Amino acid sequence: MSVRRAVRLWAVLLVAMTWLVLPACGQTASPAPAASPAPAASPAPAASPASQKSKGSTSSDGAPRQQSSFVPRVSSYVQLRWTDPVKGKASAGVRRFKVMLDGGSATALHYHLQFIYKTHMFSSTDRHVYLQDAFVSVPAGSTAIKVGQFVPPFGLERFQPDATLDFVDRTNVTGQMVVDGNLGSSFARDRGVEWDVPVNGWRFSSGVFEGRGANRDAFDLNPSMAVLQVVRESRGVDWHWRAGLDGAWRHDRDLNLSAEFPGLSASR
Repeated sequence: MSVRRAVRLWAVLLVAMTWLVLPACGQTASPAPAASPAPAASPAPAASPASQKSKGSTSSDGAPRQQSSFVPRVSSYVQLRWTDPVKGKASAGVRRFKVMLDGGSATALHYHLQFIYKTHMFSSTDRHVYLQDAFVSVPAGSTAIKVGQFVPPFGLERFQPDATLDFVDRTNVTGQMVVDGNLGSSFARDRGVEWDVPVNGWRFSSGVFEGRGANRDAFDLNPSMAVLQVVRESRGVDWHWRAGLDGAWRHDRDLNLSAEFPGLSASR
């Protein structure tokens, strides 16, 4: 029953977003005037066999081989933390050690993998390597569809990259005001499908997720969750503002959300 309600709710969100997108997608730009043909260049002299060997590998037709855009590009960063509590011993630790792998194009199919390791943070997730993000993003016209494990579109603060934070730790309020903030090793992630639609400075995002948070033992739609986010953003020469409105529905049977919502009883 919960799965049917989630699918039904997402279908309503899709219809509403489609109704908003169609007018914008129907506006087509006028074709640009054809450019005058450029004068033909004189053929270059053929390279000698010696010079051909000195170049990189070539294909059967003589064209140079290019590395595929789907070969992963690796990036990484480390953030350290010094903790000096009022009671107890001071300690130094690795707050975040992240490794990211990206492939594809920003305007075509794109995939992203992200791993995290941390230690001496007095947490149950210390000294383990966790998979944070694992998703594929596919463009569909002016929109994009994302499938896999990632942060659901809920809240604005949680989408600020760790590397750009003023401090290495986020506030407790930020962690408790997102749909998967404190669910064990989920790291605010979940598994599901998301649809992003930009329209004239607005961005509409909707998605259906498993609801249990990431890095769970088995895939289970029992606590299924539907999310909708609307964001408006505008920029000027020396100013920038952004505002958003979020909504989420989740069936929490057999799921303890007391860590995420402190006002709930631990028995739920």
